[in-house]
Parts: sequence; C-alpha cells; structure tokens
Amino acid sequence: MMDTRRPLEELDEVLEQEAQAATQLLTILRRERKALGSRDLEAIGESARDKEKAITELERLATRQNELLGLVGIDPGARDLRGALRSAGLEGLAERWQVLLDVLAQCRQQNLINGGVIEMSRRFAQQVLEGLRGASPDGRLYGPDGDARGDSGSRGPLATV
Repeated sequence: MMDTRRPLEELDEVLEQEAQAATQLLTILRRERKALGSRDLEAIGESARDKEKAITELERLATRQNELLGLVGIDPGARDLRGALRSAGLEGLAERWQVLLDVLAQCRQQNLINGGVIEMSRRFAQQVLEGLRGASPDGRLYGPDGDARGDSGSRGPLATV
C-alpha cells in the first residue's frame, strides 16, 4: 500500500496556493472594474496582463491538484469533489476545497460585472459612431415632417472628413 501522507500534504498546500491565487485574481478583477469605470486605459491594460498571469498560475495549480487527487485515489473529475474528499475522511481538504470554490464564485461574479460594463461601453460607442455616420440603431430616421424613414433618406453623417 502506498504512503499517501506526502501527496495529501502537498494537496493541502496546492489547495491553499489555489485559494491565494484566486483571491489575487479577485483583487485584479476588482481593480479592473475601477479602471473600466474611470476609463483608465493604462490600468485596464495592466489588469489584463495581471489577469492572464493569475489565470495561468491557477491552471498550473489545478493540473497539479488533479495529479495529486489521482495519487490519493480520488477521481479529479468527481462531480462533487467536496463530497468525495469527505467520504475519504479528508474533511480538512474538503473545507479548503470549499474555500477555493467560494473565491472562484466571487471571481466569476466580478468577471460578469466587468463584462457587463464593457458591453455597455461598447454599445454606447456604437451608438455614437452610428450617429456620426448619420444612421440610427434601428435603421430609421425621422424627417422634418416627423415621419419615419430609412437611412437612405438621410443627408449623411454629422461631419465629413
């Protein structure tokens, strides 16, 4: 029978490192949200680079976690990994896993918020561009008589270069 003490100790360390990396990612996502709100392009770019590094680290740790789970006889693809850890008598690891899941859920929520801010900004910019081109978002403009008409009746963009 294989001694699983060392892989279990390392798994505990990896789960702790994953929780730390996820917490760092959450901090980056919150910083990104502030940068998006203030339209600070330099800070947005820095956040993007930091996010990429944090995600790469999380992926590396997850790969090692899966290897260690296999070594201690737990299916890394288990649908309920927390339950599998508990069933194996590894309550401490199950709790660490739950902490990691909680932080990752916060990351997911913050990322959705950031994506919403980006989408709203994109839509606003698109509307401004369409207005400058003399188009309306639904393809209809109103003439001097107040009747709706297609873009073909417009006189052109607000400005020409």
